[in-house]
Amino acid sequence: METKRHVLGLKVGEERPNVYLLNLPDEQKVSITTVTVGQSAVLTCAITGELRPPILWKRNHQYLNSLNLEDLSDFGDDGSLYITKVTTTHMGNYTCHVDGYEKLFQTHVLQVNVPPVIRVYPESQAREPGVTASLRCYAEGIPSPQLTWLKNGMDIKTKLSKQLTLQANGSEVHISNVHFEDTGAYTCIAKNEAGVDEDISSLFVEDSARKTLVEVERHVYHDSRHCL
Repeated sequence: METKRHVLGLKVGEERPNVYLLNLPDEQKVSITTVTVGQSAVLTCAITGELRPPILWKRNHQYLNSLNLEDLSDFGDDGSLYITKVTTTHMGNYTCHVDGYEKLFQTHVLQVNVPPVIRVYPESQAREPGVTASLRCYAEGIPSPQLTWLKNGMDIKTKLSKQLTLQANGSEVHISNVHFEDTGAYTCIAKNEAGVDEDISSLFVEDSARKTLVEVERHVYHDSRHCL
């Protein structure tokens, strides 16, 4: 169905007003547009009509010409709204209506997706057998990224147990009573509709005697090189 409105318009120098028949399909009264940050976007007003007056745009109930938004302009014969480089500041509700008649309007909801950015802490750690090790993944993005953990390239979910658990909505790996076989590269992968990001945390499990022996060997090697 279409919403139709007869609008009276009086041009300068004319004694009789013009009558405009404006149309807006009901299914287009609200339009949702989703773009990734950095891309361009075009919002097209669906109000049509013969000899239709110019289209005016508002963002959050304020006319665009009163807002200081970069990379945004309304031009073209069809009255479309152009955003050349979308940022998160452009998110919001935009409405269009015919100049002189605000009762018939279309709402555009602009959603902006942001690719994930993550950081795993700590980058590396050494633990003795029997203690607890924790790895944390901090992820940002729009919409909120889904997190996946890998150990040496294999999904960690297949290895979950009382000893190896995921906590804080999957953002943290906790390993109690660590063993030598827990040594490895733990990769956190964050994914959403806009992209993927990943980071690695390395865990080394070694006993104190072996660790001391390795450090002694390193010192001996280092001193012998200075003696040459």
